[in-house]
Amino acid sequence: MWKRRGMFLGLMVWALTGGPIAAEGSRYFLYLSDQRVVTVELLDPGMTILNFINLGDSFEAVRAYELVLVDASGRTGRGHLIVREDPPSPREVYQVSGLIKPRSFLGYNIAGRYQFATPPETCYLKVGGRILELEPLNEEQFDQLASMVSELDLEAANSAAMVRDVGFNRGYGVLHRASEVDARLRGYFPDEAVIPTVLVEGSEPQLPSDASHLKDPVVVVVSISVSPWGGVFDLQVVEGVDEKLDQMALDTVRNSWRFLPAISKGEIVGSELTLNVRFRR
Repeated sequence: MWKRRGMFLGLMVWALTGGPIAAEGSRYFLYLSDQRVVTVELLDPGMTILNFINLGDSFEAVRAYELVLVDASGRTGRGHLIVREDPPSPREVYQVSGLIKPRSFLGYNIAGRYQFATPPETCYLKVGGRILELEPLNEEQFDQLASMVSELDLEAANSAAMVRDVGFNRGYGVLHRASEVDARLRGYFPDEAVIPTVLVEGSEPQLPSDASHLKDPVVVVVSISVSPWGGVFDLQVVEGVDEKLDQMALDTVRNSWRFLPAISKGEIVGSELTLNVRFRR
């Protein structure tokens, strides 16, 4: 099934979680060759949809944290974890990676922090020893090409002919060998054993009127633990202001801050963090 935002395409119908961002911020990207078809839709500052059709003869591994979007200023937004649509339990809502069999397709909701100075212009996905640079499209182009993709016959013997038969007369995007790219592109994919916890939502509490005499910045330093399923517990004040503001800071983090758990050696793990909770006037 082809995962799209509010759209049904032939025999491939993929569901969606999350809401769209404003039209001026929406972005669409496509990579297409006779070996794989990859699409990425930016939904909102916390979610993308990634579709992957494996047209080759070997398995392909997709890791959420190897999806990177870049805006014109060079600021990056990175995927972090796959959100499972039907988790066995609330504590198994996330997974790090997915495996796509030959001649098959899968769609993923990729949670991350996608916040940019300007709308992203470039999208990369590292797959094994290759870095796919997806081609940006407008919504009309994306809808037209996605409709063509939905007609691919995955049972066809020849993948190159399969792609031509539905009307594609060229590929989309660029394939880079990871071992041959420049330092800038290589830097988007650090080989880290540990990928830290990601704060995806963290509002600032309102400074109460009876504390307006305090000089900016008014900050409470809080330590927390984040579980492997993103839960927050064991909150403590490390550096406080007063009893009232300290409690407001703890309540804000507990009730409205949202985290994606850390990753260590390919596994989702718990972590401990120290945070600055800044009050706004």
